[in-house]
Amino acid sequence: MKKLLGGFGVLALFMICMPSYGAINRGHYVLVYKVSMKAAKTVYDVNDMSNLLSESVAGYLAIDINEPTSEVLDSNAVFYKAKNKKYRVIPDSVAGSGVGMGPHDPCKAVLLYFSATDGDGSLYMDVVGIGKATQIYTTDRADANTLMKRYVPTTFKGSSTLYNFDIVSSDSTEKGTISTVLTLDAAKTKTYNSAGSNVDEIINAIVADLTRKDPNGWIKAPFEAD
Repeated sequence: MKKLLGGFGVLALFMICMPSYGAINRGHYVLVYKVSMKAAKTVYDVNDMSNLLSESVAGYLAIDINEPTSEVLDSNAVFYKAKNKKYRVIPDSVAGSGVGMGPHDPCKAVLLYFSATDGDGSLYMDVVGIGKATQIYTTDRADANTLMKRYVPTTFKGSSTLYNFDIVSSDSTEKGTISTVLTLDAAKTKTYNSAGSNVDEIINAIVADLTRKDPNGWIKAPFEAD
């Protein structure tokens, strides 16, 4: 999947503040973040505005970083609610979605922003983290040139705003704000970098693991770009 350059016109610069640890594998690497979104009566259904609602949504965001240019090449995300067994995949290549980091020195503060627009409305995520030296490849003692570490934020914190949007399903339309935390999944990041997986393969594997125990019980909500 190619990185969309239109839509919201998202471009990303992820500046490197230290020499690489050996050769750069394939010229890029992936980061896999767990997503936790919680609203404590800070959203409401536009079709029933008499009550404020609480929400709890989980997910994963996979990001492909271009090492030479520091651009976000591609991304893919899945959001889900285990309680009602619904999930929604939001690929970066569809019109109206995008993800970016920067332009900030990752040794310091880094802004990550994510946006998605469907036929009903939009989701905007803005979270901030601090870059830390982090191992992103499985140790390969047989290859001394394996890229081992990069300065990347291991935690992002911030919020997401819904404008006539439902993160997981298409049976409600919500407005409001949701507290959002992204935590680097170190194990998945190392595993998928070492395997050379792209963001589509990563999210597909995560969805397969998520639904494995009850593949027929989970419902995939469609994502139709505006």
